Amino acid sequence: GTHMLKLISPIIALGFTLGACQSQAAPEKLQVVYSQLKSCAELEANANAAHSELKCPSVGQYEVRVEQAGQEYFGVSLLKSGKKITSDFDAFTAMRPTGQAIEWHVQGDQPVFMIFRIRYEEAGAETEVLTLSLVTDAAICPLASVATKNNPKANQKVRDLISGQFAQTRSCPSSVVKF
Repeated sequence: GTHMLKLISPIIALGFTLGACQSQAAPEKLQVVYSQLKSCAELEANANAAHSELKCPSVGQYEVRVEQAGQEYFGVSLLKSGKKITSDFDAFTAMRPTGQAIEWHVQGDQPVFMIFRIRYEEAGAETEVLTLSLVTDAAICPLASVATKNNPKANQKVRDLISGQFAQTRSCPSSVVKF
């Protein structure tokens, strides 16, 4: 009988290995969570201050902050246990926020992608785009922008980029893809 036993063990081991691979290949589905800007609380006591910092409801384990300083600066930050990562909209000249909500695509309690609507200047004209950013441990970096004018289904296009072209992206690219 020992002969048979030896034959079975490697097969069982192989079965376990295969099972482990399959569960990794199909990651947990991304859930969509919104940070509605109107549900955020102003942290700056002075209503006339040029600088505004909003504290929004948490996303996963992260606190969400939205900072704005006049027309010069706008940033979305995620804070967790003393560490802060902030969005980067440098690719968009004279950028102005127009979105009423920040759309997060979250895996478990970890934000993976951020979508936000902005306007910026390109070739002397103002363009409205949906920006798609990747959330890593170190940064919130832009991956792509989808112009709302050229893409009637811009919202769907951005979500298709998340499930398609950028599905496996986990590090910040050197340039932003514009659609």
